[in-house]
Amino acid sequence: MFLPLYNWKEVSGAIQRLETALERAILQRFGSSGMMFSMWSATGSLEERWQDDSLLLSQVDAHALTNSLREKVVPILTPHFTVPGCDGGMCGRQILVSKSGSIRTIEDLLGRGLALSRRDRAMAHHALKKVLPMPPHGEAAFSSLIQTDGHVAAMRAVTEGQVDFCCVDAVAWAMAKAYRSDVADQLLALATTPKLPAASWVTSASRSAAEIECIRDAAISVLSDPAVGAARDALFIGGYSLMNPAEQLLSEDVVAS
Repeated sequence: MFLPLYNWKEVSGAIQRLETALERAILQRFGSSGMMFSMWSATGSLEERWQDDSLLLSQVDAHALTNSLREKVVPILTPHFTVPGCDGGMCGRQILVSKSGSIRTIEDLLGRGLALSRRDRAMAHHALKKVLPMPPHGEAAFSSLIQTDGHVAAMRAVTEGQVDFCCVDAVAWAMAKAYRSDVADQLLALATTPKLPAASWVTSASRSAAEIECIRDAAISVLSDPAVGAARDALFIGGYSLMNPAEQLLSEDVVAS
């Protein structure tokens, strides 16, 4: 059980409370249904942990669901985020530039330096293609591309002058404004991209249909439990849908790569 995509230190307590509630609800349902389960060590890379058959619940983006994890995980539900740029199970990206810089139009971005979070690289690239007049195939759209270890690092790359702009998901930008004003106050949101499917909660594809339904029922109960409301609010979670983001991504005519 791990929810890694927005696990910033500023909200680590809320993440822990949400994970604990989810684990308790899932295991209660497994026990009452007579199902067996085993706990496992949280070691290895994210990709290795996502592909482990013992995976109980985690969070991955739609691109991974259509590509590297296609045969390894199945979606449980997609949380809804109550931040500008998100709508239901869909989420846009924010294009951020330095407030002290000269870039003020979308057209100014081509040929400039870009920073992306490594985990969100593919989805951010899809989103950018929806708003930027990309050059013909084979020509570089940006003078440089930095892949960072997270959204905050991508934002810092702009504030520190390493690149001219970054593209981060709308949830990360809302979190930065709420919890990392030292970074966010130096940035200007130039544009919001069209929305793409948000990250989904998933479990191992090796689980039985009955186990998957137990996990889904438990997740729904936690997302409706007033006792976990403060943790959900801290993470801007305000609902859920049962959409399959992988199918939605393909229906958006995004080419998997």
